[in-house]
Amino acid sequence: MKEYNKDFDLDFSPMSDETMSWLDELLMTCKHFNVDYYNASEKDRAFVEAVARKNYGLKQAYANGKTASTVAPFFGIHRAG
Repeated sequence: MKEYNKDFDLDFSPMSDETMSWLDELLMTCKHFNVDYYNASEKDRAFVEAVARKNYGLKQAYANGKTASTVAPFFGIHRAG
């Protein structure tokens, strides 16, 4: 068995508030669409990431007093008209 080295220093830093907000949005999106992110297919992961990215962007825009049109389109799809 490998012996524990008490002299080995590990530095941990907490995630930023922005990172935590993004992860919260991703996990809420996964829950909404009943997707287990870590066991999901590549296609399902891409979908929930795109939805979460759009929702996160909309929330950030709203918080900063910007319009929804400043947020990147969902999967690059633009509305006609």
